[in-house]
Amino acid sequence: MRTFPAISTRQPGVFQVEIADGSRARASTGLPPFLGKGSIVTRFQFFALPLIAAMAGPAAADIALKPIACPFAAVGYAITGAKGESDGVAAEYRWLGTNRPGWRRDNQALQHKDGRDFDILDISLGEQREEICFDITAFFGRF
Repeated sequence: MRTFPAISTRQPGVFQVEIADGSRARASTGLPPFLGKGSIVTRFQFFALPLIAAMAGPAAADIALKPIACPFAAVGYAITGAKGESDGVAAEYRWLGTNRPGWRRDNQALQHKDGRDFDILDISLGEQREEICFDITAFFGRF
């Protein structure tokens, strides 16, 4: 039996998803994804994807992040143990929430190099900017 997360909307335009294991995902949209201006792709990529990934309820104990030398960013991790993209992306957002609390995700891009797949996240906190690289080869393209 699967337990689905509760979605909280205590603040306008801020959605928080709580998973049965106690982990949380939070997305700030300014407006709910179905309202306002902007392309559907942009809304999905930056606002709906974190919620969808969190709702998948990955088995966090099975997923591991190992530090790597990433060809695209100073900070890099390989994600292993994810059953598919929803688990892997949820692990990325869990890492960000734990290791960079309060930081905003500004951009997310897929890069390929030497047969490997990388998810590059541009994040910011005030004037601080950072790129985080995740090697997603182990689960990329699996649903």
